Parts: sequence; structure tokens; C-alpha cells
Amino acid sequence: MKVKKFLSILLCLVAMAAAQAQLEEYSISDIAEATNAQLPMKMTTGITLTHVSVEDGQMVYLISADEKYLTVESICNNKDEAMENAISVLIGNGQNETLIDMLLSQDYGLTYKYVGDNTGNTCVIEISPSDLRRMADDPALQRTPRQQLEFIAEQSQASIPLKVNDYITISSLYLTDRNLVYVYTIDDEFPLQTIRQNMEQSREAVIQQMKSSPAEAVMLSALKECRMGISFVFARASGKEQEEMTITHKEL
Repeated sequence: MKVKKFLSILLCLVAMAAAQAQLEEYSISDIAEATNAQLPMKMTTGITLTHVSVEDGQMVYLISADEKYLTVESICNNKDEAMENAISVLIGNGQNETLIDMLLSQDYGLTYKYVGDNTGNTCVIEISPSDLRRMADDPALQRTPRQQLEFIAEQSQASIPLKVNDYITISSLYLTDRNLVYVYTIDDEFPLQTIRQNMEQSREAVIQQMKSSPAEAVMLSALKECRMGISFVFARASGKEQEEMTITHKEL
């Protein structure tokens, strides 16, 4: 598995912690308990977050890896880069400052434990309190909201093209000055009229998903800070027809 795809998985996992509102009112154990109430949660193809715990001064994420898509060995081969990118995602978003402060004030670190669903092989990525503190103070790891979106778009490319169903495939993802754009390729057999008729319903569903999903927390915050929206382009494979749906930053 490519390193970039692995790092995009860590991005989703760290976003789980970032999504807990009013963190100052909770303990680290409370955050773990609140997250567990939403689990198991499929984070991306082949990756399921199954449990969060607090053990020996670490906030521990237990992750099941579907070995048809992801080998535990490939994760272990990229530990150093994965650790730095995980921390970069965490500290690159102002929404996470309270969580970081909470972890550091109690001398806690982060641990990601991957378990292969078939072999039972494990890979543990541990970010010690000293690593977390060192990286949190490293200006080179800070990201602006725009850079955060560029990072998300770049990492997501590792999973594209991504087949949604028998007729629809996510074929491209890119940034413009105003929007994060998802391009869906639609087979000629699928009626675009169906998309047109359900556009408003789809818009509301996407907005609710963005606001309620822990995995979308980092992206949502960055979009708002950049005053950017999201566009969905549904294009025929033949290139003859297309529909577009845009959600502005004010709607998010």
C-alpha cells in the first residue's frame, strides 16, 4: 500500500478526536467513552475504528485492518512518516488546540494499534508525550486551513478512482479558489434526471453528514476558515452531459 493512502487513513482517525465539542468540559476518559458510543466506524476502505481507550498515559485507538486492502506490514514500514503526518494533521487545525493542551497537561500521548482481521498481525504506532510536545512546537508542522485542504485533497487521490456503485465512480478531487470539487463519472445507463430530481434532498443529506461526522471535522473546519464550499460534478463518461451541485461555506 502506498504511504499516502496510509497517511490519509491516519488523517481520518485523528479527526475523530478533533470532533469532540466543548473538550474543556471533559476528561480524556470521557472523550474516549463518547467516541466509543459511535463505534465501530468504518473510516475508509479496509479500515474500521473499533475502540478507543486510555491506557498507561496514552489515548489508544484500536483499528481493524481488512487485509484484502491493507497489510499490517506496509503500515509498520512507514511509521516515522506516519507519526509526523498524524501530528501535523492534529496541530494544523485550531479546533484541536484544547485536545492537545489536555493531552500535554496530563503528559499523555497517542497510540494507533492496527490488527489484521485475517492473520491477527499487529502494528503499533506510538506518539509519546515528548514527541507530541516537540511536534506541537515545530512551526514546520503547522498548516494553514488552505494547506490543510490541499493535504486532504492530495491524500484522497490515493483512493481515486473510487467506485460508488455499478453506475457511479468518484473520478477526481481538486481545489479551486472557491470550492473543494468532487467529480463523479456517471455511466450512460444511469439517468441524470434522477440526480436532478433529488438534488435538494442530496444537498441536505451532505450538509448533515458534514456537520455530524467526526471523520469530516477537520475538513469542515478548514472549509469554513477558508470561506470555501464543496461542489459535486456529475458528468457522463461520454462527456456530453453533466449536473453540478454546490454547497457554499455559509451552508456548511
